[in-house]
Amino acid sequence: MYGSIYAEQLNHNPQGVALVSSRFISENPRLAKKTINAFDQAADFISENDEETREIVVKYVKVEKNVADKAVFLYMGRSDKINKNALQEYSDMLYSIGEMKSKLDVSTLLYNP
Repeated sequence: MYGSIYAEQLNHNPQGVALVSSRFISENPRLAKKTINAFDQAADFISENDEETREIVVKYVKVEKNVADKAVFLYMGRSDKINKNALQEYSDMLYSIGEMKSKLDVSTLLYNP
């Protein structure tokens, strides 16, 4: 078995995201802030409550307990603790291998209340 092709590319690979559109943020700033706070609370809960998280997976994802007990939960960070350098490195790598047509300043994509 191979550990992680994503970590091989860049470790820590900031590939998973929770998204809120810029339009939603500009049209609903208070609700956007609540939404981002909910994402952050979910990240905290998952990292601090492994057993309860697995119970939730059994109930809502509808998998057997033995499957949920073996699942590997991906790292999910809070919006206020994003590793901007790692994210920029990943974006730059995607550009260098031709997956992106132009360079991107990732700081323009991050939520800043």
